[in-house]
Parts: sequence; C-alpha cells; structure tokens
Amino acid sequence: MKQSYKHPLPPPIRSAIEAEPMKEHAELKRMWDLAGLAFPPPPSEARFKQLGAEIWTNLESAIQPAPHRVDRVATRPALRLVRPQTMRWMALAASFALLAVVGLSLWLQPITVSAPAGDMVAVTLPDGSEVTLNSGATVTYGRRFGETTRAVALTGEAFFDVTKASTPFIVETFNGATTVLGTEFNVRAWPDDLDAATQVSVVSGVVRLASSSGSFVTLTAGEASTLSLDASSPTAPSSVETEHVLAWQHDGFKFTSTPLGVILNEVERRFDITIHVTDEALLSEPTDILKEKSLGPEEILRDISEYNGYAFRAVDGGFELYR
Repeated sequence: MKQSYKHPLPPPIRSAIEAEPMKEHAELKRMWDLAGLAFPPPPSEARFKQLGAEIWTNLESAIQPAPHRVDRVATRPALRLVRPQTMRWMALAASFALLAVVGLSLWLQPITVSAPAGDMVAVTLPDGSEVTLNSGATVTYGRRFGETTRAVALTGEAFFDVTKASTPFIVETFNGATTVLGTEFNVRAWPDDLDAATQVSVVSGVVRLASSSGSFVTLTAGEASTLSLDASSPTAPSSVETEHVLAWQHDGFKFTSTPLGVILNEVERRFDITIHVTDEALLSEPTDILKEKSLGPEEILRDISEYNGYAFRAVDGGFELYR
C-alpha cells in the first residue's frame, strides 16, 4: 500500500524507502514526517515566483554597469543568471536532501531504555524477548533489531527471557558478551562497582560467556560464571543459587561474601539515596545479607551493621556508615 507523506518525497528517496521491507514503511514515513517538522512549509507557487522575480530584479540592478566604470565592467565575462523556476527546484532539492539526512539520522539512532534509581522496568523487544531492568540499569538496541542480528548493550543488571530463534541473542557488557539462542538468565555488569565484573547466571537453557579475547565458557541451568575487568577469560562454571541471584526481582536483597562497597552501591541504586562511608577500608570487607523482601534502606543498613559491627545514622539525602 502506498504511503502518503506530509512532506513531498523526491523520486530517489521514495524509491529507496519502497525498496525496504513493507513492515518498515510506516516507521520510515513517520521518521520522514518528523524530520519535516524541523523546517517551515515550502512557499506556494505564487510566492516562489514573486521571490524569484524580486531576486532577479535585485541581481540585474546589482550588475548594471555604473556610468563611471563602463570600461571595467565591459571587460567582465557575462554572468549566467538562474531563472526563478530553476531556483525553486534547487531550493526544493536542498530541502529534500536536508530532510533526508535528518530523517535517516533519526532512523539510525538506537533505542535506549533505562530503569530510574529506585525502580524496575520491563521491556519487550521486537522479537518478543523480555528484559527486566534492575534499578539504574540501561539496555540499548538498534531499531532494526531482530532482522539480521539480535544484539543489545547492557549497563547494570537485567534478567532476560529470550525468545528462541535461529539468530543468536547477544548481550554486550563493558568487558564481555553473552550469547544464547533461547533461555532465561541474569546478567550483572556494573562497570563502576568495586571489583567490576560481568556475572552471568543461567536459569534455563544454554549460555556462552565470552571475553574480548575470544575465550569463553558454556553455562547450563543452575550455573554461573564471572568475567572480571582485567581477566582474559571467564571463570569456570560453578553452581549458583538462582533464587538468590534473582531476589532483586521480588524486592529481595541477597548477597554472600560480597564486598561491602558492592552492596552499598546496590542499596543506593535501589532506593535512590546516597551512603557515605567514613573509612574507605570498610568497602572491601566481605559481607552477607539475605532478605526475602527489603522494607527500606534503613532495615538493610541495620542488618549490615549488626553483621559487621558497624554503626549508621541518617544524614541529609541518605545515611552515613561508620565504625
């Protein structure tokens, strides 16, 4: 079915759009029309002729030889002036070219979805795969996701329920890539965490975690692996309590032998607060915390303080932890 456009479409651009798959025509039409909003509507035919006549008259007046400069002007080569109709088409062509560039730029921009601090966000990708973002996490994917590739970029933590397909599904993180065909798995990759790493835990199916050097491990249900920031390969698969890994999806809070700094970062993102630690050495101390459901940051900090022998107090914008 032919698409109607709010802004005229030059034949070459129309041909290029119609060459794309039919399912994309509506989106391309929308991008073209959105790009057209950046420009005023073209003048009417009568207004174009009026403007052209005025410009023509001004140009002719400007090049008329002045009486005291006849000889010098006479030696100049003749000027080739563009008639109004030609100028009109030149202006239209320039406008179309600019519209095409803006529209194409918008079309090529990737889609980014972020979960605000203190909240979780669910995303359904074009192939039907579902992604649940933990607080502060971001996922980015191309507008043509699913046509030739299924790749997303993740910063933070997310749970993936991937629709099975012949095209591999790839999750790219700051230091690695996780590849699957159809499965359920969790990826945690905070580049600003203490001991930053990409951690993958599999609930069902088979997953491959690879480093930038190409070294990889294959994980099955109930297994996990970690790719540290400065490591050339992921750790060997190990058993993992997936209910602990996925506790965040149900407002739970479960970490075992985890540096305090990593846990406090999670508390800050989860509740959108700031936690100040008076002694930075505390951030590296291993800490356990197992909460089926956390009622708030104060409850978590109380449990951490009792476990490690810390103390904490409320301050403006959050809490302060000390010993």
